Amino acid sequence: MPAKKRSLTVFILGAGFSRAISRHMPLIDGLGMAVAENFQQSTSLRGLLDGYETDSIEKGLVPFGNVETWFTSLAVDQPFLSESQKLQRRSLFVELADQIAEEIKDQQFQASQHPQPEWLKELINHWHRNKSDVITLNYDTLIESAVEADSVSGERPRADDILGSFPPTPPQPPPTGGLNFGRKPVSSFSLHKLHGSTTWFGRLDSSDLLSIVRFDDLVPRWGSRALGLGREWDALKDTLSPMILPPLADKSVLYGNATMSSIWRRAHSALVKANHIVIFGYSMPPTDTSIMALIANAVTHDPEITVINPNAEIVEKSLCTLRRGNTNVVQSPTKDNSEELIHLLARVESQSTD
Repeated sequence: MPAKKRSLTVFILGAGFSRAISRHMPLIDGLGMAVAENFQQSTSLRGLLDGYETDSIEKGLVPFGNVETWFTSLAVDQPFLSESQKLQRRSLFVELADQIAEEIKDQQFQASQHPQPEWLKELINHWHRNKSDVITLNYDTLIESAVEADSVSGERPRADDILGSFPPTPPQPPPTGGLNFGRKPVSSFSLHKLHGSTTWFGRLDSSDLLSIVRFDDLVPRWGSRALGLGREWDALKDTLSPMILPPLADKSVLYGNATMSSIWRRAHSALVKANHIVIFGYSMPPTDTSIMALIANAVTHDPEITVINPNAEIVEKSLCTLRRGNTNVVQSPTKDNSEELIHLLARVESQSTD
C-alpha cells in the first residue's frame, strides 16, 4: 500500500467571515458607505469631494457604484486633473486608512459586547490542533481577540504566536510589562493578514522590513474595551498611520512595503503546499486582481476547494475562470449548521491522500 500524506488545508477569509461572527461587522459596500458618510460629514474633507461624489453619497450610493473603483480613483493620479486637484485627491486617500480603521474598531467593539459564537471557538481549536495556515483579507482583530480570550483548549496561544511575531511589537516592554514579555512561544496556527490590521501602525511609503509595529495591547477583549497603551507607546503610535491596505482595484501602489510583501510571500508558500482550500466569506470579485493572481500563481495542483458563502455561485464562477480546484459548497455557519461545518472540516483534515 503506497504511503499516504496528511491533508494540508489553507483557509482564505473575507468580510463574510467576520459578518458570520457578528452582524455588526461591515461588508465591503457597507464599509465604503460608512467612509463616504464620514467624508461628507467632515467640514475639512467634504470640500475635497467632487460634485459627482457628493451627489452620490447624498443619494445613499457609493460613487462609481463600486467601492474599489472609487477608492482607486482617489489613489491614482488622474491625467485630467490639475496638480492642486491631484493633491486634494491624495489627501482624501490618506484619510482612508484612518477612517477605515476607526469604523472597523467601532463595529468590533459592538461585536465584542456579545458572547463569542460557539462555532468560532470550535474553528479556532480546529486551526490550533492542525497548525493550519489562515489567510485573512480582513482588517479586524476578531481572531486575535478570540485567541486572547482563551478560546483554545489546553495550550493557550496568544496573538504573537499566531502571527509569528511579525510584524513585531515595539522592541521594549512597557513599564507595566508587555503582554508577551517572558512568555514561552506556543506552536499554533499561522494567521496571514494580507491587507494589514487595525492594530498595526507604520508608513506605507516605507520599504524597510521592520517599518511596521504591532500593538497587541489594542486588541479588544470580548466583553470589554481595548486595553490602553502607556504614554510611551501613545507617543510612538501618534507618529505613524494605521497599516491598512484600502480595497483598491490596483493595490500595486501600496505593496512596496517589505513587511507586507513578506506576509504575501508566506501566504503564497502556504497555498503552494495546500491540497484543500477553504474560501470562507470571500466572493473573489474579478476586480481584486492581487488575490486572483495569488491563487492563479500558487494553486497549480488542482486541490479540493470548499466554498462557505451564501452566494457561492459567484466564487465558483471566479474559480472556473482560473480553472482551479474541485469545488464543494457549504452555507455560512449559523446556530443550526455550525456543527456541520466543524464536522466537515474535521473529516477533511483526517483524510489522507495517495
